[in-house]
Amino acid sequence: MKSALASFVPQEDVGDEAQLAENMVSFNEKVEELKSDSTGEGVTIAILDSGINYDVLDIDLLGGYSYTGEDYFDVLGHGTLTASVIKGNDGAGVAPDVDILAVKVVDDSGRTTTAIVADAIRYAVDAGASVITMPFSLFPVSSYLTEAIDHAVDKGAVLIAAAGNESSQILGKSLAGQEDVITVGSVDCDGTLSAWSNYGSELDFLAPWDVVTLEGADDNEAGTSFSAAFIAGLSALVLSESPEMTSDDVLRELKIITAGIEAENAGYEGYGLIGPEETEKEDVTAGEKKDTEKKIKGVNIDEVMSMQNAQRTNRSRFTGHSMVKENNDGYSCDAFSK
Repeated sequence: MKSALASFVPQEDVGDEAQLAENMVSFNEKVEELKSDSTGEGVTIAILDSGINYDVLDIDLLGGYSYTGEDYFDVLGHGTLTASVIKGNDGAGVAPDVDILAVKVVDDSGRTTTAIVADAIRYAVDAGASVITMPFSLFPVSSYLTEAIDHAVDKGAVLIAAAGNESSQILGKSLAGQEDVITVGSVDCDGTLSAWSNYGSELDFLAPWDVVTLEGADDNEAGTSFSAAFIAGLSALVLSESPEMTSDDVLRELKIITAGIEAENAGYEGYGLIGPEETEKEDVTAGEKKDTEKKIKGVNIDEVMSMQNAQRTNRSRFTGHSMVKENNDGYSCDAFSK
């Protein structure tokens, strides 16, 4: 799914502003047209996140499962916000009739492991999920996790991950850097790449971030997590309308829908398809659950942070999940301990 790019760096001059705005108008029109033809009925999306607060988000759930030793109730708030993008209260969201499978992979302290994510992917696809959205970043990715990704792809599932919110290059060994995972960055309403969005040849799509539908949530909730959820919702609409489509077919349809807001138009130079990219894998024994904890920050629904304030802080602290790297001792380092 990934494409290698000759040069992929941010640029100050993003081209004609009127053209960018026109591209966004065209994108929105295509989304609305698709929504008028499809509601996501008959499609299951598994949301791998911090769970869902079903007291706040009053939607029918296909079911839920927790890998954290807790109920799949969402304490952190991030999973609830993400779910509202896809299926919100009172028919809101991209795909209001989709079936949601809530899979809690982030515990109430904000931690997960690559082994948990791998097991959750297998669970989700075996439970019938056609789309699996992972609105967080993990680094590095183990062989155990790549095997789970392969299993889901073999089953025909569409896997979607957030690019991350550090305004930095996507790493090849991260979840967002995996060949068979659709990676989504964020675009602002004017058609330019969002300041916090990660970038690189691993990006498959850009999508709006201001799409949270939950009443009472901050209007400026932002981040690639919500962009990824938006693309997951669009995927469900496509599959609902044409259930016979393969994951590659869905990818092609998404390319048509998002045409005009690709990275080369939104603020990158040298963007161009020049051939398949080989994604470097972590050297871990196949099937081995060699893992360390990763710290993932969730969004508290009760916390209100303006976009202006957020722009002066680490984007990942309010937009969802942040990448955590392992130190030489094999332990994870808290990205928020600085």
